[in-house]
Amino acid sequence: MARSLALLIAVVALTAVASTEGRKDLQNSDEGFIKVVDTTAVSSKPWWFETVKMARWLVHSNVWGNVATTSLHLNGTAFGDVQSYTDGDDSTSTGRLFFYGSTLDPTWQDVTQGTSRASLNLVEKQVEGYCSLLDPESPLCAKITLSGDMKVVPASDPDASTIHTYLFNTHPAFATWPASHDFQMYELHIDHIMFLDMFGGAKNVQVKDYLAATITKEEKELRLGNVKHTQPPQHSKISLSAKEGSDSEALAARKLVHANNWTSVTTTSHHLNGTAYGQVQSFVDGNATVSTGRILFYGSTMDPSWTDIITHPECSVTIVQAQEMGGNGCHVNTLDPEDPNCAKIVLSGKMAEVPATGDVDQIKDWMFAAHPAMKTWPTGHDFKLYELSIEHIFFLNHYGGAALIDVKDYFAADPLAQQHSQM
Repeated sequence: MARSLALLIAVVALTAVASTEGRKDLQNSDEGFIKVVDTTAVSSKPWWFETVKMARWLVHSNVWGNVATTSLHLNGTAFGDVQSYTDGDDSTSTGRLFFYGSTLDPTWQDVTQGTSRASLNLVEKQVEGYCSLLDPESPLCAKITLSGDMKVVPASDPDASTIHTYLFNTHPAFATWPASHDFQMYELHIDHIMFLDMFGGAKNVQVKDYLAATITKEEKELRLGNVKHTQPPQHSKISLSAKEGSDSEALAARKLVHANNWTSVTTTSHHLNGTAYGQVQSFVDGNATVSTGRILFYGSTMDPSWTDIITHPECSVTIVQAQEMGGNGCHVNTLDPEDPNCAKIVLSGKMAEVPATGDVDQIKDWMFAAHPAMKTWPTGHDFKLYELSIEHIFFLNHYGGAALIDVKDYFAADPLAQQHSQM
């Protein structure tokens, strides 16, 4: 009790300091303690205790996320895919979630031909310059999952013209996409919001409070740097397709997996009566010199993702090159994340705890090297190692449709072959 009170007093004191010296961010270092980090990147961010406002800020500051659906082509497995969205424009935040999708994409097939129940999940890590000292899985790196019914916006909708303007102003590349691909506007009609940005567990934000919240002009300004996709389309630099005579799709997929250390895990939600539900989790597939292709996690059963797999182990893991935020091709300022040239992969299968008889010590070494903050996380929170047993791989990194990669080919590819040959 005394320790908790001392921590609360320390946080309040740090907040007071931040208010007198300009906006600063409370972040969690790899050593696991809270400290104030001086950064101009967070100058327009709402305070961490403004829960509803933070939820609106996170939605407005992002322009892409993981859309979770119940998959028709995977016999009901929860499936996550990256989609671009908007909630308004640079000067307007409605809190509503608008999309522009083609029925050639399995996500939009799922919601138009199957169940309309869907979710969108986002993490503060997607906003360039944020959570730079935080593990993406840390509660202090804000994350949100909004669930509801995904519906086509009919032409008769009085807001249709405004929604179209919002979408095309936010994502100018949409104007160049083929009309013959049956693109339509969609809206996720939100009925449940889960938000996490602090220790103590996720909060259920009331939809009416979320929609009623406002964010200031200054808090909207961050979006200006995230939404301008004005460069011409270009191929992903880490994963050109085999059609261009470069990497095979299996090798490109392995490179994408190894280049990243966080993902969206999409499960069938126990607490939302079967709605497909996405949540950000940290992962590894090895270390700097070892790439196994395995998808390995360290999660707490206090997190709904890991309780969901008890009743529904079938799930999906989604990684997109846009999350790297610069350096290798599709930084969000140069290529729209929904563009096929922005590499993305969805690996589906059954999630299970790594057995004690398995290579637990090796996996922990890899996990804690990539995510050192995990070593400080409470042992009483029932953290366990998990692995996705991969059964299906959906990969897209060029025009012409997604590739279905054979799992054997995926594991046979070596993204570090060139590095190993030089050793």
